[in-house]
Amino acid sequence: GVVGLGTVTWSLVLSWLWIKATGQFVKPVARGSFFLTATMGNTGYLGFPVSLALGGLPYFGWAVLYDVMATAWSNCGGVALASWYGQGQTRWQPVLRALLSNPMLWAFGVGYVSRPYLFPETITALMGQTAWIVINLTLVLLGMRLGAVNNWHRAREALPAVGIKLILAPVSVWIIGAIGGLSGLPLEVLVLQAGMPSAFASLLLSEAYDLDVELTAVTIALGTLGVMFTIPLWVLLVGI
Repeated sequence: GVVGLGTVTWSLVLSWLWIKATGQFVKPVARGSFFLTATMGNTGYLGFPVSLALGGLPYFGWAVLYDVMATAWSNCGGVALASWYGQGQTRWQPVLRALLSNPMLWAFGVGYVSRPYLFPETITALMGQTAWIVINLTLVLLGMRLGAVNNWHRAREALPAVGIKLILAPVSVWIIGAIGGLSGLPLEVLVLQAGMPSAFASLLLSEAYDLDVELTAVTIALGTLGVMFTIPLWVLLVGI
């Protein structure tokens, strides 16, 4: 869990340093999208299957704990960043109000509190089907946004966020984990989770808070394609 929190925070620091060093993303909406895509990782939809396939059930708990803490932190920070940059807020009260009204955080809290209770199978099945519907609709939205992209030169703007998510973040986890004495499959699972591409949720937040949706969609697409090459790389390097 600490690794997940630290990775999201470190990714945010790296993105801020990139902006300061290059002067890129002058427009607030583009800056907000850059922060979201550089910090929010697809540790659930992509990370879980990869972790299960490579680490198996004995180490799946590591991936789940990483996802829970990283997702909770990135969603809290993501809503705050999206509200600040997308809606031009200059005071923290509206940002805090947007954060407290975020349905993702309420759902997380309700889910955590209701863990000890057993629900009827029909309800859990309905919730599972609803979740898959939301995932499919998100993919449709991503496809629609990519289809509307007119300037694919924006891929150059998206590459820094892709580099942070696919290279710098997992390298940092690998180094710190190795220093801390981790090795083998536990370290491999954490590195893979840290190296997942930008989350689909970043597109939903970009839509909801009027950020640079085009930049967000291009970054997600490039990261999702790029991870097909970086996963074998991390498996090979960390497994040595």
